Amino acid sequence: MKKINFASIYFLFCWLVLTVVIPLCVSIFYIILWPFNKTSARINAHKVSRLWGIASIFLVFPKIKIEGMEHYDKNKIYIITLNHQSAFDIPLSFYIFNGLYSFVAKDALFKLPIIGLAMKLSGYISVKRGTTGATKAIEDMCDRLRNNSSILIFPEGTRSYDGEIQFPKKGILKMSDQFPDIEILPVVVYGTKNIMRTKSLYTKLFQNINVRFLPSYKMKDIEGSDNDKLRVWYDVMVKNYEEIRLDNK
Repeated sequence: MKKINFASIYFLFCWLVLTVVIPLCVSIFYIILWPFNKTSARINAHKVSRLWGIASIFLVFPKIKIEGMEHYDKNKIYIITLNHQSAFDIPLSFYIFNGLYSFVAKDALFKLPIIGLAMKLSGYISVKRGTTGATKAIEDMCDRLRNNSSILIFPEGTRSYDGEIQFPKKGILKMSDQFPDIEILPVVVYGTKNIMRTKSLYTKLFQNINVRFLPSYKMKDIEGSDNDKLRVWYDVMVKNYEEIRLDNK
């Protein structure tokens, strides 16, 4: 692990305060609203969770450029897909998506004190390694889609060490098979890796972040094998990632 700089100390202190206060608010909102309307309780817990994400991303004073917002309708149900560069992709997602959605995240996050409880109350989905865990996660994702909530997933499965986009896993195919009329929404993120790299607490402030929304599409409209269908997502993401990288040189 790299040494922690002043920016890292500042960020970690402020982030820890946020991560105690806001998840506690999530829990309180949920407990108050749950007896009256469980669905409303989850929705409002998600809204409070968004405050945590938005506050977290602005702790590092980024310059965020967003393109293609016309491709995103907050009132539609999507399978939202992003490339994964950094832990900052999560708070950034809270900032750029203002509709109702459920995060898909590794099960270790759900085991964290306070944070894990807030994620559960917000209706987010835990993915545990292994066939059984993956099957349960797919079932939970389908349940959210069935109940008019988008899914937000990182199809690569884990953070990229070098920032390059990795070939996606088959999770998006399995959901698309069951919900063929729900569109895949590809979103390219560039620059979060410069704030904090994988397995590091070394934090940089005032970095540029680029977000590009791409046209959504239905997986059922793509011909060919499963690999061919996944390659469509991979190719369009890589193409736009490279364009953004060239613009930032």
